[in-house]
Amino acid sequence: MRILVVQETDWIDRYPILHHRILEALSIGGDDVTVLDYELLWGRKGSWPLWQGRQVWANVSKIHSGSRVTVVRPAMLRVPVLARPSWLLMTWLELWRYFSVAQPDVIVAYGISNSFLARLFARRHRIPFIVHLFDSLHALAEPPVLRPVASSVEALVLRSADRVVVPYKAMAQYLSSMGVKAARVVSLPNGMTRRHVDPSTRAAMRSRLGIADHEVALLFFGWLYRDSGLAEIALELARDRTRYARFKVVIVGHGDLADTLEDIRSANGLSADLILTGRRPYAEIADFIAASDVCLMVSEPTAAMRYVVPMKVDEYLEFGRPVVSTPLEGMRAEFGDGGGIIWVDHPRDVLPRLAGMLSNDEEGERVIADYTKAAGEYAASREDWDAVTRRFRTLLAVTKARAGT
Repeated sequence: MRILVVQETDWIDRYPILHHRILEALSIGGDDVTVLDYELLWGRKGSWPLWQGRQVWANVSKIHSGSRVTVVRPAMLRVPVLARPSWLLMTWLELWRYFSVAQPDVIVAYGISNSFLARLFARRHRIPFIVHLFDSLHALAEPPVLRPVASSVEALVLRSADRVVVPYKAMAQYLSSMGVKAARVVSLPNGMTRRHVDPSTRAAMRSRLGIADHEVALLFFGWLYRDSGLAEIALELARDRTRYARFKVVIVGHGDLADTLEDIRSANGLSADLILTGRRPYAEIADFIAASDVCLMVSEPTAAMRYVVPMKVDEYLEFGRPVVSTPLEGMRAEFGDGGGIIWVDHPRDVLPRLAGMLSNDEEGERVIADYTKAAGEYAASREDWDAVTRRFRTLLAVTKARAGT
């Protein structure tokens, strides 16, 4: 099957998430997968060369060795304001080029603007068009002034899709608000595989980070977005060093909040307690999770985070790590009162809640062990990624067959 994928972010440099797993696996299984992407953070690398020519990467592998995914990055003018419009123009030309050689069997979309263009080509050539949605896309548009327009375009793309595939329960509510008919929505939860921690791996990473056996390591990894709640946790850590003496907060990643966290650490002498590693290779993330005791998902209730369950949460649970979370609608709908989730009302409540739980050492250890057990049992109850990948491919094939009748 020839699968054309369009997305509005960087396939090459960003951390891999659920669609990387599925599409790489499909390419290994013999499907022809081509991705059109966009270097979202080009400005952080400078504006040279001024004209970025068309780029092609073959056999791109981020998770599965042997992946045969082809990534095509349309040319663009690396100038503020003009970068995205020029990229969209070249994306249209790239779509024309692709369709002039051979039509895809199906288009799978992960964005808004280039998805709109791809939908036009799909309609003209009678190709099935599927949106695989795991974010409130318009809420991520920058600058914010563009979000109302982005919302309108996103709604148009979603309503015109043959199928909209969602991995989280709350996304059905989001799609309803966007005017998508329930009959077009397909639920396909992410895959999970229970993973067990190698004690030597855990010990080695904790030693590398300077975390003693009796200390409690709290972990966050990924993009450091401003509403992640991490700054509030860092400030609370600094507020009462005695009460939180057992806690180490480990933050792995980079992003908009990185400088703020560095400033908080320097201003409050937290170099040993607030551990900022910067971005690390994805291959190391499993070791960081293994070294942790509790993981963090404490975002503010923004429009971008309201309905979603970031894939990092699944990865935490796969290792049987309890997750402290604020009561975002997506998280509450997915896990309820189970799944190893420790609920707090606000990011500043994380450390007081955990300190209270651990105030009695024996009882606290038992409570954490119960949450750990619940997290592992939840992961073990889910389908694995092989099963999810097979279901995804079946959906593509069935949608293609229906379009041909």
